[in-house]
Amino acid sequence: MLRVMNRTAFVVARVRTFVTTAAVAEPPNPAAEAARRARLQLKALGTPQVTPPKRPLTSYLLFAQQERENDPELKKGKVTAHAKTIAKRWNDLSDAQKAVFKQKAETARSHYDRAYATYLSQRTSTDVLIEEKAAHLKKLINPTKIRAKVATDPNRPKRPMTGYVLFVTETLAAPPAEQRRVLGESLEGVTHKERFGKIAKAWGRMSKEDQEPYLSRTKKAFAAYKAEKAAYDAENGVTDTRKEMAKVLNDAVRIKKKAATKKKTAKKAVKKVKKKGAGKKKTAAKKTGAKKTGAKKTGAEKTGAKKTGAKKTGAKKTAAKKTAAKAA
Repeated sequence: MLRVMNRTAFVVARVRTFVTTAAVAEPPNPAAEAARRARLQLKALGTPQVTPPKRPLTSYLLFAQQERENDPELKKGKVTAHAKTIAKRWNDLSDAQKAVFKQKAETARSHYDRAYATYLSQRTSTDVLIEEKAAHLKKLINPTKIRAKVATDPNRPKRPMTGYVLFVTETLAAPPAEQRRVLGESLEGVTHKERFGKIAKAWGRMSKEDQEPYLSRTKKAFAAYKAEKAAYDAENGVTDTRKEMAKVLNDAVRIKKKAATKKKTAKKAVKKVKKKGAGKKKTAAKKTGAKKTGAKKTGAEKTGAKKTGAKKTGAKKTAAKKTAAKAA
């Protein structure tokens, strides 16, 4: 009975172990895999020829920077830990004291605007592609982080509006009488949020026939946009650059995967060699043990033979003595 219970407990433990292992060995997280690929591709992407200048600090941030430099206590711990202290000191400043930092911020802003204009004038279509792709990859790596938008190419053909956006734009610009005809009411005195809500509801109530004029205009505009964009990309080398970029990024992931496979194969080979060596050692040990055992047996046999011979010799001597005693 005790053996049966132990056997049952063993089976239950094995089942629990199997279930736990199966739960742990889940398929990889798609977001984590996308982030891993994005890191490899971002590393292989490189940097554009010209990069945007760093945005200047505001007057308050300039003050906070100065306070941290002058007060050693504010350098300890996290920046957020001393935010209230710095904010209180800023609020305690007079308007004249704040004006000094505001002037510094305005000067830094004017320098930034000039540097940014120079950056835009020197940037090529390839630089725009690299910046846009880098922003996309960084978003995959850290989706929650807020980053500045990449400036679009001003010479690139602009994407046309959708049918719904066309409807919204024209309705907002229409006179009150036209708004009453379309929406049933005027948008005068209505908040920005309420305006878009009313227009969205009106678009949802419209039949397909009423939406068709906006949708057909969008369809024609998109056809013209695609042709213009293809011509622009071909003229500025964007098409070829995009193909080369895709190849570089795909190769970055493929080469890394190939290297990982080789490393895994090498580990398996080393493990196999070690296992084979361990097997040879075991076989040699068994042979050595067998020899020792054989030697012991041979020694034991010899000792036994000697003892048997000694016994026989003793018996002969005893018999001879008895014979001699009888003869006397």
